[in-house]
Amino acid sequence: MSVLHPSTSAELKSTDRDISDENDVYAEVDDEIVREALESGMDLREYSSKLEEQLKSAHRLAVDDEIVREALESGMDLREYSSKLEEQLKSAHRLAVHDCIEQADKLADLHIELTACDDAFARLEEMLVGFQSELGTISSDMKRLQQQSVEINQQLNNRQKVRGELSQFVDDMVVPQTMIEVILDREVGEREFLEQLHELQHKLQFLKAQEFKEAKAVADVQDVIENLKYKAMAKVREWLLLKISSFKKPLTNYQIPQGALLKNRFFYEFLLANDRQVAREVRDEYVDTISKIFFSYFKTYASRLFRLQLSDAATKDDLLGAEDTVKATGFFSSKPQVRNRATVFSLGTRESLLSFDLLSPLIVPHAAQQANERFQFESLFRSVQYALVDHSSHEFLFISDFFMVSGQAAIELFSQIMMRSITCLLKSCEERILANYDAISLYLCICLCAKYSELMVERGIPAMDGGCKKITTMLGNKFVRK
Repeated sequence: MSVLHPSTSAELKSTDRDISDENDVYAEVDDEIVREALESGMDLREYSSKLEEQLKSAHRLAVDDEIVREALESGMDLREYSSKLEEQLKSAHRLAVHDCIEQADKLADLHIELTACDDAFARLEEMLVGFQSELGTISSDMKRLQQQSVEINQQLNNRQKVRGELSQFVDDMVVPQTMIEVILDREVGEREFLEQLHELQHKLQFLKAQEFKEAKAVADVQDVIENLKYKAMAKVREWLLLKISSFKKPLTNYQIPQGALLKNRFFYEFLLANDRQVAREVRDEYVDTISKIFFSYFKTYASRLFRLQLSDAATKDDLLGAEDTVKATGFFSSKPQVRNRATVFSLGTRESLLSFDLLSPLIVPHAAQQANERFQFESLFRSVQYALVDHSSHEFLFISDFFMVSGQAAIELFSQIMMRSITCLLKSCEERILANYDAISLYLCICLCAKYSELMVERGIPAMDGGCKKITTMLGNKFVRK
């Protein structure tokens, strides 16, 4: 590496200062010529020519060495200055060459090191290019592996779906040994039998759906499932008919076996889904049995109840404001009976039937007879009507739930059950109403019919509207004719 001589460095610094001074000289010359041009009114072309000469002169005067400036100031000859400057340059050149020769070994070592660095950088570049190529290959491999992963994942999902559907298909199609044993050996009322009956119904529905799809596996289990179905239907039919026949036992509260039927209402649903003829047989048997029970109950109850009516009732000869009359006695009677109209035309507490006593317990005929109790007609009428409303409400809700009917179908089924009982009660009440001449009693009965009609509406029982209207019409006609 070359090293400049100290004197040469000083000369270069001096040259920089001279260039700066030269610029100052240019500025001074320009200002002076411009002032002169403006003051003397000189032509611009002349001004430009003069300015050019001044610039050339300033350039010749602007030297880059302090010695030249000193020479000019001291009047030194320029040739002498040029010779001196040439000698200085030769001396600086010799010094530079000498320094280079002295530093030749170091320069050679530096050249070797630079060459080695160039080789190392070349190898590094080649290595990086190789890395770049390998990275490109890895990127393509990663994309390929990613695509393979997506395809494998899709295949896995498809196989899992197929496996799930196939497993479900096999579970729905296969008949386990437990189901066969329970259906054949267990009692119908047991919980295990009901659970397996649900499962059997599910398999029957599944089998029917697969028949439309022409599944070949259906033929393998169809006979087994059909045999189980017929066996289950026979046991369920027998159990239901046995429960229904238990309604006929004396002193039996029919609502208890009805509760057992409701707990196992799926039995009837099973029959209805697999053999409507058997289901109709069970329903008809229930309708026939329960209708006879209701008919017998209401006929007996009304007959015994109306025997408890007060004997001192109003007659057609009783008029408000008339004098008390003597009631005719028997041939051997020694004392005439005088009628007291105060009990006939007084309201008293009779209106409590429309409020506090509207939903009071029913009058029990044999208990009242033992206690020697007697009642006004409206009290007996309330007990009969409340019994009809209460039993009808319970029965309508039961048949709607157990036989799975609603709307007009439920009303028709209810009519088949209760029509005979309602007709019997209407006939029994009609006889008592025609013989009743107590206007207050008749009006209270009309109000009771309205109250119980509202109660039926609140309970959502629409099937009693016809009976209520008939008896209300009957009471109204008698009240008007009275």
